[in-house]
Amino acid sequence: MSEERAKYKDLRVLVVEDEEFLRTLTVRLLNDIGVLNVLSAGDGLEALEILRAGSESIDLVVCDLDMPRMDGLAFLDATRQAGQPWSSVPTIILTVYRVLDVMNQALERGAFGYLAKPMSRQDMVEQLNAVLAQRR
Repeated sequence: MSEERAKYKDLRVLVVEDEEFLRTLTVRLLNDIGVLNVLSAGDGLEALEILRAGSESIDLVVCDLDMPRMDGLAFLDATRQAGQPWSSVPTIILTVYRVLDVMNQALERGAFGYLAKPMSRQDMVEQLNAVLAQRR
């Protein structure tokens, strides 16, 4: 395993995406980069169930913005409530919207960052590196 890939091997990432193809693509991208432990959810409600079951072991959430049942902004609101054990887990929002207002809403609600779809490998690596830098 290369040194670059090795630095991500201990990260545990939760991917929240309602479109199965994009969810699978994101998981494969993370695996290709070197993130070996990736969980996935089809919407914010399912993601909250995963966090409740093992939030202390999630290092990063990568979450779509536009989903049924519970979208990315509502997910951020739910995860950032005071007293929640997962309130400090970094969340990167995935979005097709390139509207500054929408991105600012996500950041104001506690998003760590955002990636515009289609995301590149380099964009994901930069976000992962920022998360690792924050952990130090």
